Formats: sequence, C-alpha cells, structure tokens
Amino acid sequence: MEGLFNVLAKHPLAAILAEGSTSITKTNKPRSMRKWGNSARVIQWEHDLFGSVSINTKNFQLGNTEQDGPNTWARVYTDEQHPDSIEMRFITTLVGDEVSLLYAQGGMVTDRTGEEIPHFNVHVDWKEKNGNMIPHTRQRDKDNFDLVFLKTNGTFLQLQISLVTRKGDLWVCAQEVWAGQIVEVPAGHVATVGVTTHQVGEQFGAVAPLYPENAYPGADYLGTFPKMGPKLIDFAFKGVAFVPLAECAVAEWEPELPENMPENLAKNGWMKAVVLFYNLVTGFGRAIFEDGTTCFVHFSAIQDRNGTSVASKGHYPVLQPMSGVYLKRQATVGKRDPWQATAACVA
Repeated sequence: MEGLFNVLAKHPLAAILAEGSTSITKTNKPRSMRKWGNSARVIQWEHDLFGSVSINTKNFQLGNTEQDGPNTWARVYTDEQHPDSIEMRFITTLVGDEVSLLYAQGGMVTDRTGEEIPHFNVHVDWKEKNGNMIPHTRQRDKDNFDLVFLKTNGTFLQLQISLVTRKGDLWVCAQEVWAGQIVEVPAGHVATVGVTTHQVGEQFGAVAPLYPENAYPGADYLGTFPKMGPKLIDFAFKGVAFVPLAECAVAEWEPELPENMPENLAKNGWMKAVVLFYNLVTGFGRAIFEDGTTCFVHFSAIQDRNGTSVASKGHYPVLQPMSGVYLKRQATVGKRDPWQATAACVA
C-alpha cells in the first residue's frame, strides 16, 4: 500500500505548483528548530525562526514537562485543593522586528506585538464520582487560546495553549497545531486549488503547509479554523505578510506506516494505520488505514502494550502526527469517519 500513501502525500497546492513547473521545497529544517524546555514549574517553548513562550501557573505547581513531537504537557498539582479556576501566566519573546504576535480566542484575533500576553483563567468544575472530586474544564473557546507568530514572508506558527483534564488529572498543554505560509492564489486557480481560500478585496489568500505533519491528506487550514483563519489572512494581507503561490514552499506528508504487526495483535483483529492529526484540547484525532479509509480516535482508546489505558495510569494520552499506530476498530453510521477506534496502541 506504499503507492497509495505516496499519492496521498501530495498536497493540492503542490499539484498546482507542479503544473507551473515550479520546484517544490521540502521544509523539514524549520521543524528541527523547535525546542521544548524540560523543567519543573515552567513549560518552555522556543523556535529559532519565531520566538519563545514560557508558561507557568499561579498558586499551583507544574510537574516536569513531557514532550512528543509538536506537543508538550505538564501536570498541575493542586495539593488536594479544589480551585474554581486555574490562572496561567506567560512571558513571550520574538525573533527580530519581522515577527508579529497575534492572540486568538473564540474567533477573535488581536495584535499583541510588543505587549504582554494577558493572564488566562480557566474555570474548573468539580464533580463527585465514586467518592472522589473530579475536575472538568472543557468549555469550547474558554479552555484554550492560540498564539500566532507571523513573519513578513507569510510563514507562521500557531501555538495552542490549554488547560485540560484526563481521568481526574489537570494538565497544562501547549501544541504546535499548525505551521504554514500565507499565499496569494491567482483568481484563475481559486476553483481548483483544492483548499479553502479567503477573499480580501480583489485578492484571494490560502495557507500552504510548512511542516510535513500539516500536509496530511485532507489538510485545509482555513477549513479547520473557519473563525480565526480568515482574520489571520486579513491581518497578513493588510501588512503584506504573504507571498505569491508560485513562491511558497509546500511540505510533503511523511507517514511512518508500521512495517510489522505484533503477532498477538494481529490475531486479535488489530490493524496498522498512520496518525493524521491529534488535538490535545479535544482529546481526539484521526488516523488512516492502508486502504485510505479513516478512523476516529479518542484519548480513552489509547493504551499501552499490556492493554492498560494510558490516562488511567496517570500519564497524558497523546498520538504524534505521521506516526504509526495499531488500532482495533468498529464501524460507524452517519459519521465523518467510517471507523472508530475501540483501542489504540502506538507502534
């Protein structure tokens, strides 16, 4: 099935560039410039092209940070207290004058270049279950926000910061949800470009994937972020922070399909797949099988090789994009994905 994955690896914008005989540049190098700090009390993110962010919490201590690809997380220790909110604080730096910093929450996008990022409070609702008080934080557009680092050539990195709960534990998470480049699409290509575009006056903008993990089959930035995406395009076009489509670099998806299936899993109906994406806030993602069909994967399905839920062991469940995964599945009816994972194990 390698041939199928080779076909799927071609992003629609890459196809448009190929028609014009424009060379397509792989953009793995910027991805290697990300750095995650590994210390207690503070989550530290740094990127040589964009800037840095330090995250800590008021009154409560963070545990040691853990990192996997574009994701990092740390547990919040409340010392058996039941606070009604957790406040996060931030320190940001930018790499030079050519980088702008945007703050996005609930569809609102504001320019915070040269300003402090406001403290972020997330409400915590505690509910009794089996004699224990369990925290809940999930509130759409209220438990997370995004920082967008935008350069004058249209390249940007979107860092999503959140407070989430998994099996009774509180976690602060930071995830590079997208790295892309804002491009101007010729009017003649808007109908055939293969991704969502946004019109600004007489111009049309779109986003090309900068990293391989953002070039997965079906990847479409403006389709994924229909509220804040157009506002990011508006800001970029107003400041001329974009390039013509012919000058952009389009990343190519690099899936790592497992070569072999452990015998014990194969006998029990498991199948090989590759992770398309996984979001730390919502706790779910999607994977793709060798036949091209897709599967919904919820964090509760992620387990270790012994069949134990990762979250129930006090660990944060996460899947890294483009990585191989073994899945047990069941069919769905009327859903976006024809399959849903009943169990997931990292290959």
